[in-house]
Amino acid sequence: MDGLGHPMAGDDDHGQARKLRIAGGSNGFGQGRSALAGHLVINQSNIGFPGGQDVQRFGGTAGLADILNGGGLQQRAHEQTHFRIVVDQKNLYGGNACRHPDQSPVGRDTLPPAPGARPPEPVAGGGAANNKNKGRLGRQASPDPSFDWRLRSPPSPRNGGAWGGPASPAFPSSFHQGNPMMEPPRLRTQITVQALTRRCHAEGRPAFVLKRGDPDAGALFLKLNGLGQGFVVLAPVRDGTGQPAWLKATGPEPVDESVASAYLERQRRIDPDLWILEIEDASLALPLDAPSCNPIPQGAAVERSPIVNPTPLFLVIEGNTRAAVARMATWGALPFAEQYGRVLQEEWPGSQFVIVRPADGESALPEGLGLRDLDGVVLGGSALNIPTGGPEIDAQIALARAVFEAGVPFFGSCWGLQIAAVAAGGSVRKAPHGREVGVARKITATDAGIRHPLLAGRPTAWDALAVHEDEVDRLPTGAQVLATNGHSAVQAAEIRHAGGVFWGVQYHPEFDLPEVARTLDRLRPFLLAEGLFADEAAALDHGAALRALAETPERQDIAWRLGIDADVLSTPTRRLEIRNWLTHAVTPRLRARS
Repeated sequence: MDGLGHPMAGDDDHGQARKLRIAGGSNGFGQGRSALAGHLVINQSNIGFPGGQDVQRFGGTAGLADILNGGGLQQRAHEQTHFRIVVDQKNLYGGNACRHPDQSPVGRDTLPPAPGARPPEPVAGGGAANNKNKGRLGRQASPDPSFDWRLRSPPSPRNGGAWGGPASPAFPSSFHQGNPMMEPPRLRTQITVQALTRRCHAEGRPAFVLKRGDPDAGALFLKLNGLGQGFVVLAPVRDGTGQPAWLKATGPEPVDESVASAYLERQRRIDPDLWILEIEDASLALPLDAPSCNPIPQGAAVERSPIVNPTPLFLVIEGNTRAAVARMATWGALPFAEQYGRVLQEEWPGSQFVIVRPADGESALPEGLGLRDLDGVVLGGSALNIPTGGPEIDAQIALARAVFEAGVPFFGSCWGLQIAAVAAGGSVRKAPHGREVGVARKITATDAGIRHPLLAGRPTAWDALAVHEDEVDRLPTGAQVLATNGHSAVQAAEIRHAGGVFWGVQYHPEFDLPEVARTLDRLRPFLLAEGLFADEAAALDHGAALRALAETPERQDIAWRLGIDADVLSTPTRRLEIRNWLTHAVTPRLRARS
């Protein structure tokens, strides 16, 4: 059994151990890694947690080296315990669970053996003794020559069928067919979690399994608890060289626990096969190498996998003319492009941005820089109105089309969403419900939005800061609505056009309460004329309440009166869409470019 009291593939009536072969040699993933030669016998009942207790918090002092020393390897071989292993898995699940390509008709997706390794041989008897455990493990001894180790569990109550029967051709959601994280074979996630947990405890960092996933190939997400310093969620990725790495999925800096938990809950809904492990560590340090099963070249040094955290270069488009910027400055407001640039740098410290002003005929990038050299493009708000038309607007539409054609990750809020929609063939109108100003209420994700990474971490419904009088009334072909509310049908959208992808929202995740208060001051004559305030005193009182709440967020009396909750008061929550775009659109581009 493992440490949670579940039978494991290595258990039989006699506690028989299973062999894991650690091989030297190299492949495309193994360059620069050390080799461990020989055979290692691990009794899987001993890999579990101390005392076999059915608990989620683990005790004991044994580290990963202790587990491996039980197999007879010399101590010097793992004085450094950050290594990678290749597993021979030939009878790990009973029967012929791993085959050489010439033994299996699976075809091109069947993986070749490690360099220099002999193909696994069928085990006499087909592992009948292990068949007793197939119900818990979702595996069975199978004489079927097409059986491949990457196949999902046979039909079961968990995946919609009954126990027994042939293996299903579906892959675990965590690592679908063709995903590079599954090539070449990797150590079973369950064993990785057990080893990582022991390792963390040996280093004085308590570990908790928050969610058990697919025991063989479930993705492993780490929730680092900074013990008052915030939280970081690490997701498994490949770096630019193909090596396993940890990605800061919630952004470069620690976030509130609510943000980390919401992100993980979103991932759990998308992928029920994943594992979640929480590690308590005030330093928020990377706990161990990204899990892998790659052969390691003889004599190479062992290194930790890096956290992917490169430095991006953004283009921020100013949506206003210089004249409008000057008018806004009299109210104490920064230009929208400069505001957005600062938010990007706060969310991604060290990032850089350049500003262009197409509304003033200044669309050219600095000399030597092209759109394809950028890692992301952002367009925020504007005092202009697309239905009015004019050269200031046409220039921004033309630039948006160029961004689409360049294939650069593109994000926009409010005016940015409207410009992107028109550039791709959609249309914008004056909102029939009038202005949506201050707080956009009851924004709800659509079915597409629930599954979309832009809204990862958002609840079923939320509020957001907003100021607009126009709205997208028709999205272009290839676009999908991600969120909506009673005021505007398109509150968030993805637009695919000319090889590019735009993610955008009608509200303003880059704004804060003081910025909304300044906007209300500036628009006061219009708001009074439209009946949104009874009189000027009411408008002034509302602005003063917003400023007071920004200075003292704990003022529940003001928050209650204004109907404002954490989705507006919390900066990380308010900026969630920006952070999701950085994580899921900009970061992959950076990895690919590196």
